Amino acid sequence: EELRKAAEAEAAEKERRLQEELRKAAEAEAAEEERRLQEELRKAAEAEAAEKERRLQEEHRKAAEAEAAEKERRLQEEHRKASEAEAAEKQRRLQEELRKGVEAEAALKEQRLQEERRKAAEAEVAEKERRLQEELRKAAEAEAAEKERRLQAQEEQEMMVQQANASKQKANTETSAAVLSGHQVDWDCLEIDEALSAEDRLPMATPTPPTPQSTKTPSLPAAQPSPPSD
Repeated sequence: EELRKAAEAEAAEKERRLQEELRKAAEAEAAEEERRLQEELRKAAEAEAAEKERRLQEEHRKAAEAEAAEKERRLQEEHRKASEAEAAEKQRRLQEELRKGVEAEAALKEQRLQEERRKAAEAEVAEKERRLQEELRKAAEAEAAEKERRLQAQEEQEMMVQQANASKQKANTETSAAVLSGHQVDWDCLEIDEALSAEDRLPMATPTPPTPQSTKTPSLPAAQPSPPSD
């Protein structure tokens, strides 16, 4: 009985020790698994953090590159706009200079044209003045010639009147000596008087002086013949 009890007690002790060892082994295994799990979790967390850091760095790099590219694009755009503005300003200045040059050339041409017109007008006025003076000279010469002709005609007419008066006086003196021929003498004197009267009634043909083209000179009145003296 004692042996049996001792054997049972020994078996129970062995069972207890075995259970204790199994428990410890299980706990150790669980602890190892927990440690491994924690290690894996730590490594996974570190890897995830590293991946996040890498991604963040990549995003930062890409953002920095994009920002730098945007700055470069803006700078290039500003340079392009500045170059275009400078080129446009140069083109505007060139166009302005060309316009001023054209206006100056046109003004010079207009000034020369006005000068030529002024000279032409002065030459035309001088030519008209010369022609007018020439026409006035010719008109004065024609008027002087007409006066000379009228004076000569008047002198000839006066001479004819004097001759007629002398003939009439001679005929009157002869009437006292020729009584029978008195009627004939009267008829002769009457014919002479009628001839003189007819000459007085005849109009004198006076030439008209030439009229200038630019100005009109007043025509001279025709000289009336002096009435014959009886």
